[in-house]
Amino acid sequence: MPSTCRLQQYRVVEMKLLAQQRDLQAKIPDIEKCLDIVATLQAKKGSGEALIADFEVSEGIYSRARIEESDSVCLWQGKCHAAVFM
Repeated sequence: MPSTCRLQQYRVVEMKLLAQQRDLQAKIPDIEKCLDIVATLQAKKGSGEALIADFEVSEGIYSRARIEESDSVCLWQGKCHAAVFM
């Protein structure tokens, strides 16, 4: 029965990969929003005006920030991922 055992192993791997694919696809809208924000910051760069932004701190809790001109932007993409744009 080694083939049955191997088939079960492949099914476990398949399930893990499908779950990973679903998780990554669920992140796409947030990543697109972040890229839009970076594009907005790039468009404002050099204008001398600050950007006022509301952002979610926690579920249902928001804060307002004044974003001054900067050479880099750090984006938090979850517990294991962050991105820096320069």
